[in-house]
Amino acid sequence: MSASDYNRIMNSFFTRSAAYLRALLPQRHAQIPQVPEDWKTLASIRKTAASLFAEKRFLSRSDLSNLLQGSQDALAHFHTLSESGLLKTCCRKYGIRYEKAVSTLSFFDRIYAIARARNRQYVEQTLESEKDYLDHILDPIDPAIRLDDDQRRMVINDEDYCLVIAGAGAGKTTAVAAKVRYLTERMHISPGEILVISFTNKAVAELKERIQKNLGHHQAQP
Repeated sequence: MSASDYNRIMNSFFTRSAAYLRALLPQRHAQIPQVPEDWKTLASIRKTAASLFAEKRFLSRSDLSNLLQGSQDALAHFHTLSESGLLKTCCRKYGIRYEKAVSTLSFFDRIYAIARARNRQYVEQTLESEKDYLDHILDPIDPAIRLDDDQRRMVINDEDYCLVIAGAGAGKTTAVAAKVRYLTERMHISPGEILVISFTNKAVAELKERIQKNLGHHQAQP
């Protein structure tokens, strides 16, 4: 075999090999499984949750409900995989760390309990950091008035619904006045966005006196 024939054969071989590899690589790439959309959804929500939980404020149930919107189907999918014993197989197929998947499911299962524990810690820290402010929050009404521990917790609590049960003269109206001031001065809520409702005209008049006149929040609407 002449040198020219040898070179021609080798060139033909490498040309066919290169063509084969070009045809093969896209197929191999196409076989790489994509991460399921359900996992992307949960990973995105957990990332958003980390930012939300890092905020220095009370987290209400509506905050969590808004956060979890769109997660129900994804959670149901992965819980079904977990209960059927297929979660590890799925993780292996899609390149998801099994431990991370288990941790993520556990986080979503316990998110409300985690939020409650976080809120308790937030309230305790705020009681301490805002002690001087809360000691004097009602000075414009009466410098002698001091909120007790339950009243202070009610002022700081920012849950969607907060039921306060107390007898006549226990200081409910006083606590409401303090709450309005806290919302406007510490939470930066516009007085015009606050509506205070009472059952009697006498209570309304008292609230107006304390909130609008004494605290100077004339836009608040009792």
